[in-house]
Amino acid sequence: TRGFHNALVNARDSGDINRDADLDDLAAFFTMALIGVAALIRAEAPPEQVHAACRVATAALTQPQ
Repeated sequence: TRGFHNALVNARDSGDINRDADLDDLAAFFTMALIGVAALIRAEAPPEQVHAACRVATAALTQPQ
């Protein structure tokens, strides 16, 4: 979570994500998403399902600023 938070601070500071974004919440969300994707892979889920989960997670970063 700390690694995600640090990356999000850098992204915010460089203007890549909304300055008003709650970085603590986003870091927690991406930690949860990573664990979920790892579980999908371990369970041998279809690649389309893994890709879909990743697309939804990354969409959290592309919200309008």
